[in-house]
Amino acid sequence: MRVPRVAVRPTQDRVREALFSSLQTLIPGARMLDLFSGSGAVGLEAWSRGAAEVCWVEESSPVYKILWKNVNLVCGDDAESAAVRCIKADVFSFLTKKVAKPEFDVIFADPPYEKARRDSVMPSPTELLDAVLASGLLDKNGIMVLEQGSREMLPDSDGWELIRDKRYGGTQLRFFKPLINTNGH
Repeated sequence: MRVPRVAVRPTQDRVREALFSSLQTLIPGARMLDLFSGSGAVGLEAWSRGAAEVCWVEESSPVYKILWKNVNLVCGDDAESAAVRCIKADVFSFLTKKVAKPEFDVIFADPPYEKARRDSVMPSPTELLDAVLASGLLDKNGIMVLEQGSREMLPDSDGWELIRDKRYGGTQLRFFKPLINTNGH
């Protein structure tokens, strides 16, 4: 698998393994949304573990090209099916336009860590959680996983319950469940 040479910070192997250990009962047959996808490693891992559908969202053109190559390499013929989708878009635009059908079982987001956000106009993790909740894309029983730097504060977002908070070196995985019904069902 290729990793972009631009400013991308792939989820470390041990963090990815811990993530999927935590989600092991949810992934087989699940619909997964991978936001700020980068190389696509997290979504590809979900696919290899039996996810029924994976959707990757990445904004950067050079990174998206590598993501697409990785998805085609790993998913083969399935890369042309509705079960595997790569979308080149800003995550916040994607969430507000609702171009995906609702009810993902797992949404994973690995936005730029705090320093990278300060250097750009990237919204905060709280704004990301609010946007995911407003999008209605997460199933009412789904899980939202947010990867952050270990020094970053816990997002302060109404509508979410923090159900797990794990630190792995310089990385924090935060698992959330929606407190309210996110999609009107």
